[in-house]
Parts: sequence; structure tokens; C-alpha cells
Amino acid sequence: MDSFKLDLLMAAPASIIYEALTTQHGIQNWWTTASEVGTTVGQQITIRFGDTYKVMQIEALRPFTEVQWS
Repeated sequence: MDSFKLDLLMAAPASIIYEALTTQHGIQNWWTTASEVGTTVGQQITIRFGDTYKVMQIEALRPFTEVQWS
């Protein structure tokens, strides 16, 4: 799969969702503890599950509004 887009409506404050998607601590709490998370546009996020991993570039970060990786 080369592309995936997901729009979600969540019953939580935008600040909590944004933190869950944009910080090391946030990603490790809901996705996987084996991750490295960049914090600015142009950096990378790496998600690992054993020997399987995905590296994505951070394309957009608009606080409390948008997170985009590619």
C-alpha cells in the first residue's frame, strides 16, 4: 500500500489527540513502544513491530488541526 488517508472524529480534546500523534510519549502510549518520533516538519517518524518497520516523513504539523506523514 503506497497511500493511506484516514479522517477520524474523536471524543477527546484536540490537544490530547495532537500530542498522541506528534510526540514520542504519545505514539508509544497507543501504537508501539518501538518508535522514534521527529518533532518538526521534514523530520521522520519510525514505527517498529519486531523486524517490521515503517519510516515516514513529517509533511505537516498544524497544532490541534492536522498531522500529515508520508
